[in-house]
Amino acid sequence: MKRLAVVVVAVFVTAACNENPVAEREVIATVDSSGLSPRPFMIDNPNGKCVVHPGPGGSNSCVGLQVTMSVPVNYHCGWNCDPNPPQIDPIVFRFSKPVYGAAVEAVGPFFCPSPDLGTITYYAHNKIVEVGHPVIEYLEDCAPGVPGDLIHDSISSGRAYTPQYLGGVDSIVVARALPDSFVLYWPPFHNEMENRDAVGQTFATYDFYLFVDRQPDTNCLTGDPILDQQATRDFLKLLWDSSGASLASSLRRESGGYLFEDSTGAVTYRTYFDRVADTPCESNNTPNPPFPGDFIGVAHSHPFTDREQLPNNCRRGPPPPGYVRLYDAQRYGGPSAADIQRTTDDNLPMYIVDSVNIYVMAVGTTQANALSMVKSYPRRDSANACTRL
Repeated sequence: MKRLAVVVVAVFVTAACNENPVAEREVIATVDSSGLSPRPFMIDNPNGKCVVHPGPGGSNSCVGLQVTMSVPVNYHCGWNCDPNPPQIDPIVFRFSKPVYGAAVEAVGPFFCPSPDLGTITYYAHNKIVEVGHPVIEYLEDCAPGVPGDLIHDSISSGRAYTPQYLGGVDSIVVARALPDSFVLYWPPFHNEMENRDAVGQTFATYDFYLFVDRQPDTNCLTGDPILDQQATRDFLKLLWDSSGASLASSLRRESGGYLFEDSTGAVTYRTYFDRVADTPCESNNTPNPPFPGDFIGVAHSHPFTDREQLPNNCRRGPPPPGYVRLYDAQRYGGPSAADIQRTTDDNLPMYIVDSVNIYVMAVGTTQANALSMVKSYPRRDSANACTRL
């Protein structure tokens, strides 16, 4: 096996998950200068997935993503690991941002059939969301008669796992396959008459095939990974339909709720109406447990059109004589000053729908920067001949 040239940038950081704290070395994957590259993934590598082979001499096609490891090398080796000591502890891979559909491939020889192919544990929101058991990816030496195999060995050279969890994961913990060594039959070291065999060691390096953003499951896309989920569109339509926007302005009600990522990683939602406290221009929108998952966004309706006159019951009293109040979707790009404060308080992105647009407000928006931070998408997009809501 050719040795890979080592090109690394390293800093020490502290472990952040629930495992015992360990010193970590952050390795920024670079192009393998030896000319070797990870073998194409055999199970699941749809178009759009980027590939990370972390560690010294690795590669990374995932723009803006870095991977840190709990050991300074990206491999498991259980015996005779020249020139390094054995690497047998689970390897914790942490991502600089949540990643999606992160399939794991282990490349290297191991005993086959093995009683233990190891485990792949996925973490999100500081908890385990999936524990996977790899499958044998392709057989090289697990049975006689494999093309190109001169004689039957008891080893294979690949195993892999593709997760079912739909949400973003923060880290992946990979446990090695067992046993750590196997009998190797390989000419000219094997002599059937003398029954002399070599002993090999389990060795595996790891590749990741993943998306850096949640993949859309609807059309008329915006590029916002939450808004481009059909569940979010359904939620915003529900909020709009619940607002009575076709009624007299005084009878309308701002309707709100929250977006969640459920136990499968899918986007779901809950409405939180308070028809006693809600007004045409304000909603209480206080979430009450039990919650269906982890909070990922907050949303509400503005049941008006820009510059439409607001009714007197929008606030605690009518405007001063000679004045009227208008719905203003221009001053802050869609949200109100109260909405901007709510995003800060909740530390969640906000989604607002009015009669014409959907507004997306990121965490970090202030009254001063709102016009540059808030994104606006027409409900009916004539430029792209499509409808979002």
